[in-house]
Amino acid sequence: STGLMQRTCSICGEKEEIIIPKLIPNFVSSVKISSEKATLAVGDTLTLNVTVLPDTATNKNVKWSSSNAGIVSVDNGVITANKPGTAIITVETEDCGYKDFCFVRVAGIVASTGSNAVIDYSNAYIFGVEPHLLSLDGFVETVDENQYLQYSDGTLGTGSTVSVIEDGNQVDEYTVVVFGDVNGDGWYDGQDAVTVSMIAGGMLTHEQVGDAVWMAADCNHDGVIDQADVELLNQAGVLLSSVDQTKTQEELLETSAEYNEYLSLIDQMGSEDTSETPTQDESDSFFTRIIALIESIIKILNTFFTKII
Repeated sequence: STGLMQRTCSICGEKEEIIIPKLIPNFVSSVKISSEKATLAVGDTLTLNVTVLPDTATNKNVKWSSSNAGIVSVDNGVITANKPGTAIITVETEDCGYKDFCFVRVAGIVASTGSNAVIDYSNAYIFGVEPHLLSLDGFVETVDENQYLQYSDGTLGTGSTVSVIEDGNQVDEYTVVVFGDVNGDGWYDGQDAVTVSMIAGGMLTHEQVGDAVWMAADCNHDGVIDQADVELLNQAGVLLSSVDQTKTQEELLETSAEYNEYLSLIDQMGSEDTSETPTQDESDSFFTRIIALIESIIKILNTFFTKII
């Protein structure tokens, strides 16, 4: 800021005041890319804008680079998706060497033609698949014939990971979410109702269960995890207990009315906005939630003993 300097002659004692003008900086103090992360399909392009501060900087020139140009190349801020994988785009100022970064994913999978699969590329989730699958054949497929899918579990359920592999290396990864299946076994039933009751009752937090389970717990997609979700899972559990699970899904779809009704209870497509996770309903009292939890446990026990008899 503008200042004032005063000095006194040591011989004659005369004083002198000098106005010190405000200094206008002409060097770079920061750089910022318009996007911190981006997801593209092969062949897509995106222009990254950059802001260099201060406005009075004399040299605002920047240089761009990619950690893997084979996957994502960059030319003066325009990035191009070349093949599935991930890369980090870096911008650096010529003056002072300030840097900023953008993480880019080039999607390795697409939904198969005619399937109900929904891929949330931004958050790397797969929705809209049937329960208790062993693979995602017919639901999703790789965009490159030299790549294949590798699964973390034998039976796919909420929390299972799907990796895209090329030449033995992982180039992309997604997490499966089956709405209603919070224990990860691929089914949505009374066992899941117990966990959902604990979430609704505040005994399990978002941080404890993770994003995938939290999303799966909102069975009716109303944005609230509450007793309505618990009841829906209890209904599903009763139906599932009468289904012959030794049969293939194709056989069940053709012969089992209970199985088809079970599938229709919970919409696996979810809400249109998959980026938001549901919040807990804080209107229910603690005691109401405890009672609901006890009721869920009793129903599971009744179903268990009925199957034994």
